[in-house]
Amino acid sequence: MELRPILSAMRRNKFGALLIAAQMAVTLAFLANALTPVQWYMQAQRFRLWFFQAVMRAFADTDVIIAPATPVPAALPEVVWRAGLDLAPIDVTDDESVSWLESLIWPGEGDRLTLLRAAVRVAREDPPRIVRGDLRRDLPALALEAPERATLVVFHTAVLGYVWDAADRRGFADTVRALGARWIANEVPGLIELEPRAEPPRPGPAPRGEQLVTLDGVPLAWADSHGAWLQWLA
Repeated sequence: MELRPILSAMRRNKFGALLIAAQMAVTLAFLANALTPVQWYMQAQRFRLWFFQAVMRAFADTDVIIAPATPVPAALPEVVWRAGLDLAPIDVTDDESVSWLESLIWPGEGDRLTLLRAAVRVAREDPPRIVRGDLRRDLPALALEAPERATLVVFHTAVLGYVWDAADRRGFADTVRALGARWIANEVPGLIELEPRAEPPRPGPAPRGEQLVTLDGVPLAWADSHGAWLQWLA
């Protein structure tokens, strides 16, 4: 089979390409019902090898895959102040600390390691201000440092899953609202009380686990847990 015309079309419509790949994965799963465990394993490994060699090569120059309905801004917002809050900040200028951070990347995800190292290079050129603290109690004091006339934005991704107590998560939400900030979150569904209180339908076949992007508690989009794709809600 000639792959060049197929890959050319997939480059023009990257989101559709992923849906096609997902459908192929489902088809392979159905075929597995007629195979022995050993045969299934071999077929799965062949599909995985083909997927990464043939399909993912088409997206080699793509950082993020965005569904067609996503409203992409024409310009970036002006950021006049920024600061981070972390229980145990990493010193990006310390090689040992960076090596420890790299060890947290799962095996076989070389693209994430490459992105992390690129991010570290940027951070070393312009080190961000990261304050040691706990989001459950230290956010208000840090927010007071923001310029008075600036629009305060509180952003976090994949954080609230590590706040085990639901009461603490609700307390954090109340704190953000009390600050009068715009609240952008990318979290697993169920960790943020939504306005309206209804989880939107999940996207079709997704390449990885989904998280819900919300603005002030209003669902806006489904997204990959590591920011690889974004599907805007209709």
